[in-house]
Amino acid sequence: MPKKYIRRIVCVLMIIATVFNCNYAGATDIEREGQIDARSDNLLTADVTFTISAYGAASISAGVAGVNGTTKVVMTVKLQRYNTSTSSWERVQNWKVTENGKMAEFEDVYGLFTHGRYRVRIVAVITRNGVDEQIAFNSVEHVY
Repeated sequence: MPKKYIRRIVCVLMIIATVFNCNYAGATDIEREGQIDARSDNLLTADVTFTISAYGAASISAGVAGVNGTTKVVMTVKLQRYNTSTSSWERVQNWKVTENGKMAEFEDVYGLFTHGRYRVRIVAVITRNGVDEQIAFNSVEHVY
């Protein structure tokens, strides 16, 4: 069976297990709040919600909205794992959402196969009046 189908089956099973058992004992929160650059001229609101179930289902929900006059929002959602040997965040999976309008939204569940410390980083480019402005912020970290 192709790897793609196995991953989908595992994700569906994790979602089902999460729905019927809301025990998050396998994931530990590290209390650090995300940072949003308050000096942004084009940003109206930004949010990211990130959880990991005991079975490794990483649930991600994110949204970025620009102020009135925003014509385009490009949001990159980056699921990252911390590498203790290099003391840096490494790419697990990236998603890109492009919306012609003032808001971009994203929602997905991703099956984790490796235990470790995870976060979601959002990088968004908001276009208003022909000028691009980039913002970036992180979710709360979780250990799986």
